[in-house]
Amino acid sequence: MKPQAVFFDLFGTLISHFSKAKHEHFMSEICSVLSVPLIDFSILWVKTFQDRVTGKFKSIDDNIESICDELGYEIAEENISQATELHLNFTKEALQPKDGAIETLDYLKSLRIKIGLISDCAPDVLKVWQESAFSKYIIDPVFSFDVGIKKPNSKIYKIACRKLHVNPNNCFYVGDGSSNELSGAESIGIKAILICTPLSDVYDPIRKDVENWTGMMIHKLTDLKDLIEK
Repeated sequence: MKPQAVFFDLFGTLISHFSKAKHEHFMSEICSVLSVPLIDFSILWVKTFQDRVTGKFKSIDDNIESICDELGYEIAEENISQATELHLNFTKEALQPKDGAIETLDYLKSLRIKIGLISDCAPDVLKVWQESAFSKYIIDPVFSFDVGIKKPNSKIYKIACRKLHVNPNNCFYVGDGSSNELSGAESIGIKAILICTPLSDVYDPIRKDVENWTGMMIHKLTDLKDLIEK
């Protein structure tokens, strides 16, 4: 089936999943720069995830400073800036296409299938998006930080469809099942596709969408071609 558009998840789909091990190492670097306790900072960093990805914090600087204030630490502006730069570099490194990602996007583009993105992410992703290899393929991405809502809220999928001027019933959504994103897509009529990925090194290894999934699935991005050409 040739869809009007294919929407992709970002982390775990177009790029590697959000590695818990790498992130914890990165957190230790941040805390070293700030001279704050790693465990205490990490707990509040996870706790503020919702606020970070839905725009309550307008920047990573604000988020870091808020956590330090709550912990009772007054941090110099230059240290906040250094920690923010570390975060930005971590994000840039993360935005590397998975094997088959660019090949798949080129294939969709050759068929004139519209390409969209729906991602739960913090403001740093927006800062580096135009530098990424994806920006020339995905012109109107939908970032949770930008629209103030996250998956699986049906509104975020509707926003994505409006941006591309497509009917949800004629679209695919490809994701690794985090945040109940697949059932969220299907709630408005988008045909969801699970991309299978190892879950041993993620913060949310228990995913209802993955455990209960009986719909379409692929093991690598290039498998999408087979579903479209059926």
